[in-house]
Amino acid sequence: MEPSRDDFVIAIRSAFLKKGTQQRFSLIGLIFFSIIIIVLGNFNFKAINYLKITIKEIVYRSSFIISVPENYLKKTITATKKHFELYDDYEILKLELDTLKKKKNIR
Repeated sequence: MEPSRDDFVIAIRSAFLKKGTQQRFSLIGLIFFSIIIIVLGNFNFKAINYLKITIKEIVYRSSFIISVPENYLKKTITATKKHFELYDDYEILKLELDTLKKKKNIR
């Protein structure tokens, strides 16, 4: 008795849906999808051109949204460093003023 084609397809599908190979299968699928889009884009199909424009727009918008927290964190770190530098300068100036007051005996 030969195994049917459905059993073969089910075996392959279950092999690809295991946790370790699922990511590789997704990556391979994306690579093939990209190659198909690039090849068909060379033939100037209107649908493919619209799809390429849409994908570029999605990538641009999502990269902007993803970079917002990183940029906010960079600005926060920079502001914090400036604050501590300003505070250190204040402490130095305060000590210098105290020493000058002691030299002149002004209180």
